[in-house]
Amino acid sequence: MSQSIDFATISSAALSSVDNLLAEWLPSGRYDGHEFVALNPTRADKKLGSFRINTRSGQWADFATGDKGGDLIDLYAYLNSCNTAQAARAIAERLSLGNFAPVQKVALDGSNAAKPGKNTRWQPIVPVPPYALKTMNFRHSFRQGERAEPVFTSVFRDAAGQVLGAVARFIKSDGSKIDLPYTFCENLDTHEKMWRWRGWQGLRPLYGLDALAADPARPVLVVEGEKCKNAADAAQLGYAVITWHGGAGNWDKTDWSAVQNRRVILWPDCDSQREKLTAAERKAGADAASKPYLDKYAQPGMAAMLGIAERLTAQGCKVAFVHTPEPGVWPAGYDIADALADRGQLIDALAALSWQHLADYTAEYAEVLAAAQASGYLKQATPPPAPATGGEPPEGEARENTGGGGENMPETAETPEGESRYQENFDRLKREFALIEGKSRAVSRKTGVEYSRKALTDHFCKKSVDNWFNWGRAPVMTQYEVNKLKRDRAAFQVAQDDDLKDMMARYVYLDGSSSIWDNKLWRMIDQGSAKLAMGSQFKIWQDSPARIVKRFDRVVFEPGREMSDEYINIYRGLPLADKVQFPRPREEMPTWWLDVLDLYPGCRAIQKLIAHLCNHDLQMMEFVYNWLAYPLQHPGAKLTTSLVMHGDVHGAGKSLLFEEIIKPMYGDYAATLGQSDLESNYTGNRSGKLFIVFEEVFNTKQKYDQTGAMKHMITGKTMRIERKFVDSYEEANHINCVFLSNEAQPFKIEENDRRYFVIWPKNRLPESLRAELEEELGADGVLQFFMLLLSLPLTINYTRQPVDAPTQPDAVVEIEAENAPRFDPHTKPPMTEAKANVINYGRYGWQTFFHELENGEIARGDIVIPPNAAARTDDMVRLYRWWCRVNNEREISRSKFLQHIASKRPRRKSWVRGYQGSSTARQFWVFLCPNAPLLQGEAEQDALGRQLFEFERAVDDITRAESV
Repeated sequence: MSQSIDFATISSAALSSVDNLLAEWLPSGRYDGHEFVALNPTRADKKLGSFRINTRSGQWADFATGDKGGDLIDLYAYLNSCNTAQAARAIAERLSLGNFAPVQKVALDGSNAAKPGKNTRWQPIVPVPPYALKTMNFRHSFRQGERAEPVFTSVFRDAAGQVLGAVARFIKSDGSKIDLPYTFCENLDTHEKMWRWRGWQGLRPLYGLDALAADPARPVLVVEGEKCKNAADAAQLGYAVITWHGGAGNWDKTDWSAVQNRRVILWPDCDSQREKLTAAERKAGADAASKPYLDKYAQPGMAAMLGIAERLTAQGCKVAFVHTPEPGVWPAGYDIADALADRGQLIDALAALSWQHLADYTAEYAEVLAAAQASGYLKQATPPPAPATGGEPPEGEARENTGGGGENMPETAETPEGESRYQENFDRLKREFALIEGKSRAVSRKTGVEYSRKALTDHFCKKSVDNWFNWGRAPVMTQYEVNKLKRDRAAFQVAQDDDLKDMMARYVYLDGSSSIWDNKLWRMIDQGSAKLAMGSQFKIWQDSPARIVKRFDRVVFEPGREMSDEYINIYRGLPLADKVQFPRPREEMPTWWLDVLDLYPGCRAIQKLIAHLCNHDLQMMEFVYNWLAYPLQHPGAKLTTSLVMHGDVHGAGKSLLFEEIIKPMYGDYAATLGQSDLESNYTGNRSGKLFIVFEEVFNTKQKYDQTGAMKHMITGKTMRIERKFVDSYEEANHINCVFLSNEAQPFKIEENDRRYFVIWPKNRLPESLRAELEEELGADGVLQFFMLLLSLPLTINYTRQPVDAPTQPDAVVEIEAENAPRFDPHTKPPMTEAKANVINYGRYGWQTFFHELENGEIARGDIVIPPNAAARTDDMVRLYRWWCRVNNEREISRSKFLQHIASKRPRRKSWVRGYQGSSTARQFWVFLCPNAPLLQGEAEQDALGRQLFEFERAVDDITRAESV
């Protein structure tokens, strides 16, 4: 005999033991406040968050699928695929065991989740009072560390722009996400007012009410979730973007009344949920991922949008859908935010929203909606009102005799063929055409072709056209949208044209400028050049959504670096790099540089040329080899030194080396410039260069004018590129410079210069060596020399040491191999005799004076001015004026002269004793000499007095000797 089941008692008992039962049924669950969160074992659930059980009421829901129940009996039946009677009996039997051990409740973040105290009653206040906005702080007091701060927030406003509350997204300890409503509330018991993490009462407001009210004529875009709306707003797509809070299962808990009589586009999330495992399949250990996907229209995102479409259609809206593929084609949950983030890899957002790509709801989804509601996976909503004039004409009404598609076929009520043709025409009009606002015209949403009413009648039967015009629910497009549709159609045709495809791939618009990058010429061009190249197709390229757009500042010149696709790296590699074949493995190469030269007999003449230009000086040769090799071994390396080859010997072979041998190694990344190029305001010829040869860049009047520009070119990190009619921009400076000249002083070099390595070739190039070079260059001599430079060890094996004889140059000394330092971009160039001559030639008069003074070179006969002695300022000025007269130098003013000398020697007012034999201490302005020798036991004042007297006496003698 069957016994009735007391469901209420069993449900109450189960709720009293809710923690124990949930620990058994869903052992992987965690607590989030008074809610128990677990993975749903009936589907392929991989993240906590969607499946929740209220431990106070027993109600539960899976917000991802829409499954829900009122108590724990429903939950047991859901988890075990049985009916509620079987579930109640199983729970009753389980509870009769009694004496359960207490359950350790664990929160989502791993902490203890004991039940909180008495829940106070809070009621949201909307709109939020202005004073409360100052205390709007989204930090969550119950979350720890970084999880206390939201990853983004969304402020809800009404039509007037007043704040209604907000929603904040947090990341949980397991990495899943949760969106929490945040409202300003009043405690109904204490009347305390504060911000609380709780939702609105009753129907929830839409997110985007202010955007709806801002422009009532603007089309509406409905997306799922605050993240998607924020992304669409940031992209400025031209729509009033709205969404609801709570996910796919809560669209019907939102107030949609503000969306009336609007044109609406729905963009559903592309969900990919599968059918649930049966109890038998779970017991057998079946993989949830092996189950087939749910029908496209049973997926939560699409089901929610179908329900919204029905609701909005009933409110007089014209609704269309963005096309999405079947489940499993796109990543699960793919939405508009993903489409905008990946820049159209799967779908172009703007193209998807264009009218020719949309699906009309009433034309294409009505049958889907009815089937979905009949199957039970879509909530029933208020049905949309019937159209004012139906698709079928009134029964018995005469039919026109004009056939569809331009064919004259009789269509009468008695003709089945005519009935079928009429319905086909009417359905096609609903599916493919739209009215043009303010005109008695229609437009094809697929092709963008406009039709007058008469032209449309010629293509379709008159009755179908009349009924469609009077239907009242045909989409309406503005003329602007029609024009955009035509442009999009033209762009689509471009995509099918191979020539136009090539044009789209060749030209890149540089956003933020009026310039264009040409992938074929591999350089930046102006609009005028692009128009001449593209002709009438320039307008198509300009308006096409398929054209490539990159930021203007993403055009870079970075040799040796891998850049992402966002950048255009001007550098594409050295032209000879693919032809290199070393005579032996790199690790087996000699470590002595002269031994490396012997490995490449195919460029022996080039080696002789370098030895000839360096006057067979080993230190100079080694520096030149290292200087040429380093940037080739390290593409993009910027040396802080420059080579200078000058002299009055014509035909020495300077240009031959750098023009015919070195430049071909760099290809397009090398250039030869002259004086006019250096003086010009346009610097485009320096863009994308690694090596530049400057030929005779200065005349006698401008040797000092470009010194600053040259210094920056040698050591500056970046340079400004200026071109005619093209936007200027900053570019990394990777240029290494060589300066060639036939003058004794090509330009001024400062005394303490660290930038220039100067060489003076002393002899003309022998004709025999020239013939050898011509033969090598006609073969593969340049490639051989390129490989030689790549093989060099880049070490410094020589230094200079002074010799005892003052008239002899310093000796070149070889450094032991184990102590040889490495050559690098900052290696200081050694001083050469040629550099010393250029420095001397370019000194100002006062600098030459001081240089001769320091070196003891100011003399007349046997009279020598002591170099290591302090001097009174008056005596120093007397000596300088005498020196200028004798050497025919232009004299500068006393004040400037004293200031210049003070930069070389300290000047101060000092007490001296013993000056001119006097034992009385006196005070003078003097130039001190830190290197002046002191006599044993001599006091400083006595030493100064002695030095001043010696210097004064020498000045007197030398000036007196001139007068004599």
